[in-house]
Amino acid sequence: SLYPVGNKLYFVSNDKTYSSDSAFNVLPFNTNVICNKVFSDNHQNPLLGVYEKGLLVSGNYIVPNSPNRNSFENICEDSYGNIWATGGLSDGGFYKFDGTTWTNYLKEQYPLIGNSDDFRKVYSKNDETWILSWGGGATRIKGNEIRNFNPYNSVLPAVTGIPGYC
Repeated sequence: SLYPVGNKLYFVSNDKTYSSDSAFNVLPFNTNVICNKVFSDNHQNPLLGVYEKGLLVSGNYIVPNSPNRNSFENICEDSYGNIWATGGLSDGGFYKFDGTTWTNYLKEQYPLIGNSDDFRKVYSKNDETWILSWGGGATRIKGNEIRNFNPYNSVLPAVTGIPGYC
């Protein structure tokens, strides 16, 4: 797709964004993100619609407060009225809604949740919320404490031939 912005032409190919100047020189433009669309603001600056991350404006993401994905594999409510949900996809993570704000839990932002973002089950009781991932073990959240249990730090067994995967 081609997108004119100011005096440049932007195009997306294989999920990468490129720009072309008036001399038709093609240059990579933010090739480290998966771009879906390019738009222009009122000052002729490019606005990139980035897959799963929101809108990229001058190097900063603008995202609505929402779950990381529109996928909900499993849902429960904790004793405080918070809604917890799992994404059920390899990059979905899990989410918490406190009645006003969504919090998205992904391993990049919350490394204590373990080595997987593929969460499938969530259960809450007695002020503890447990979230189970595909291959990354079980994660417990109690108040502000996050702890992941996996074959390296607990009695959980690893899958035969795949150390650390449970």
